[in-house]
Amino acid sequence: MPTFPFACPLDRPTKVVNGVPQEILIIDLTGSPPQSMVGLEISAILDRVIIGPTDFPNSQYQAFGKAMLAAGIPKPFERLVISGIPLRTSSA
Repeated sequence: MPTFPFACPLDRPTKVVNGVPQEILIIDLTGSPPQSMVGLEISAILDRVIIGPTDFPNSQYQAFGKAMLAAGIPKPFERLVISGIPLRTSSA
């Protein structure tokens, strides 16, 4: 398993996602980043958000864009991409 070369200031809980335990990183998007993460404001590190697969990509596009705009992220709708990958349904 990869490790960080420095102490990671992020929460790293183990969560079960679709039945698979996974270590995830939680980034607090409220307020300013910790001193050890200066320059890592969400607007600086967020390149794009890929939406999908989903049955409602247009609704999610609008919702994400409005939330990002309210959070002060510049040009939010330019950072959103609808994947176009079809939603798979379980055969089980």
